[in-house]
Amino acid sequence: MPMKRFSLSIILSLFWLIPAAAQTNLVSFNNDQGLLFFNANDSIPTTYEGSPYWDKEFKPASLSCYSKELKPEIRYNAFKDEMEFKKEGKLYYLEKKDSCEIVIDNKVYGFFAYPFDGKIRFGYLRRVSPNAGTYTLFARETIAFQEGEPAVTSYREDKPAKFYPEKVRFFIKTPTDMIAVPEKKKDLERVLADITPDLASFFKQIDFKIKEEASLLQLIQYLNSLPKK
Repeated sequence: MPMKRFSLSIILSLFWLIPAAAQTNLVSFNNDQGLLFFNANDSIPTTYEGSPYWDKEFKPASLSCYSKELKPEIRYNAFKDEMEFKKEGKLYYLEKKDSCEIVIDNKVYGFFAYPFDGKIRFGYLRRVSPNAGTYTLFARETIAFQEGEPAVTSYREDKPAKFYPEKVRFFIKTPTDMIAVPEKKKDLERVLADITPDLASFFKQIDFKIKEEASLLQLIQYLNSLPKK
């Protein structure tokens, strides 16, 4: 399947297509940035293995779109792709805004449109590299759910429902595009050809492994070191 590059200017104009009308039970807390919260409906099964969270604990967070005086405790629901927050014993989730950067326990998240399996998706990505250069590395870290299965005979046991981590996907943000990192180096050479035509030489210098975060961080450093066109 040919790799696709999506223009951020076009993608970001599509954010209004997110069905805000479906986000019922709107709750607005006092803040000076107009950030909104929504009641969260907890619809996961009562018996399951694993967890929909990388970390179940609510931790102090800072939000670029939220009042600096108020620092809510937040956790990331990697299954539902929601930033959850508790107030007076009730569970809420943050309004998804592409202009809001969220820092939880030194992990930085942003809400983006990104290419995924030939389609455009909207969701939270973790920023992997410093946000100081022309190119930035992001990671999609999600958890999937598998329904349980009853035993077909008395000699077998039921299979419980379970949450499990999906394969991490990486993305490179450029000034105009959000590029999905493919699984093969030759495909990566092709999608980055406009930025650097000699990526193969860089691969040989560092024994580049396309599925490893450390190698991709070195790639980002290399891209940011190139003369600007």
